[in-house]
Amino acid sequence: MKRSASTQLIVVSMIAAVSPPALASVELSETDTYLLGLTEQLFPGKAAPEYLELREDWSKGMQEALRLTRTNKREYGACLALNTDLDFSVTEYAEGEEKRVNLSQKLRDCGGLTAGGFHTHPLLGPDEVDQMAIHSDTDFMNFLGDKYSASFVARSGRKGQDNLCVLVKGDFHFENLTVLKANYHVELLKAFVSPSIKASDAGITGLANAAAKFDANLYCGVIGSRLRRIDPRAVEYDPGMLYLAAKATMLTIKSNTPGSMPDIDFPFTPQKDPAFVSFLRGVLSKGFNEGFNKESADKGYVRMLNLTGNFLENSAFGASGFVFPDPRHGLVSKQFEYRCVKQDSAVTCAVTKAGTSSQGKVRMIASYDGDSWTRVKEAGADHYIGETHYTDGTVVTGTWAIRNGKEGFNGKGELKDRNTLISGNMTGSEFRGEVRVEKPDGTWRGRFNPDGTFETLERLR
Repeated sequence: MKRSASTQLIVVSMIAAVSPPALASVELSETDTYLLGLTEQLFPGKAAPEYLELREDWSKGMQEALRLTRTNKREYGACLALNTDLDFSVTEYAEGEEKRVNLSQKLRDCGGLTAGGFHTHPLLGPDEVDQMAIHSDTDFMNFLGDKYSASFVARSGRKGQDNLCVLVKGDFHFENLTVLKANYHVELLKAFVSPSIKASDAGITGLANAAAKFDANLYCGVIGSRLRRIDPRAVEYDPGMLYLAAKATMLTIKSNTPGSMPDIDFPFTPQKDPAFVSFLRGVLSKGFNEGFNKESADKGYVRMLNLTGNFLENSAFGASGFVFPDPRHGLVSKQFEYRCVKQDSAVTCAVTKAGTSSQGKVRMIASYDGDSWTRVKEAGADHYIGETHYTDGTVVTGTWAIRNGKEGFNGKGELKDRNTLISGNMTGSEFRGEVRVEKPDGTWRGRFNPDGTFETLERLR
């Protein structure tokens, strides 16, 4: 495969850093030439290797950085190179923060033939499903946006193994880095919602598919062992889950800047319903056209994200959702999260505000669990109204508040199905005490007891 002119110049300048006679004295493996960006120069047309076997010095350097990360819960990184002394070296580590590290100076100081930068990811919480060392959205953009051949991410798993993933460039040439971010998110999300892929495997599957779209290869494994190439694979998924994520995007933007768009009237369901398409046409009229109705869900969602501007640029995307604004950019006054949870093959999703219910803050904006969807709207200062729609047509509406540290229907509410309307007070999203029950054949006063049983008190008509 022929390299672009700009890539060719980069490779030539890299080789010039180490004199050809000296370079000839170094016994380079297939992995070395591939990671140093020399394969096309030395072996034109050679395919990407099936496995990578890293130099011991590089492996030891990454393992030491992981030791520091386990101790300090911070990211550490460095540059990997064949230096001018013809050693496979690791520069001094750059110390970062919990979720980021800046490698720009280390890469500038690397010298010799540079493979690229590596950095660690801390294992931060017990609820983290994916323990592999996959690249984040910004890692993915930085990798495809810089001049180096490879990018390495290391992470310790819970079983004591030191995991590593490596992205290696192909020939793709691009201009817009935010396009990379949108595709990264969509490919990881497709894998996460797929019924045939475990939540713990979604990150690697999605990253391999995203890399393949831009002619890059992904390798993963344990440091010190061979790293296997993760080839792209077809993913079976419900396209509706991408429309749900698209709706979550619009709800997030609306919640962040309420006056930025009209009231939202589409249901929070995994469907491309007419109300949602009409809404998008109104708020994304510039560059948005009827093609959305004909496009596949993934292409439509990518195009929609690319029209959101500030939202796409300033969100942190992962396999299970996104956070806006990106917490890696520092503290913000308000933050929103769209997160999906997978149990077996069932996926539930919610859009929430930052904070916790135990702090007295209503967080819920919208949720979907397969059997119902819920929307919560502000109805005044610290007053919220919720509505839950069930698949059988039942609708519950009422005051949404926090009671005993839990949020839900707490206060006046009503339940309506095809034949019955129940109105009264709710606690923990269930009716408690006296209620009014209306049916086609009459109206009654009744009571829900603490044990959940119902008794009729009197007929009113």
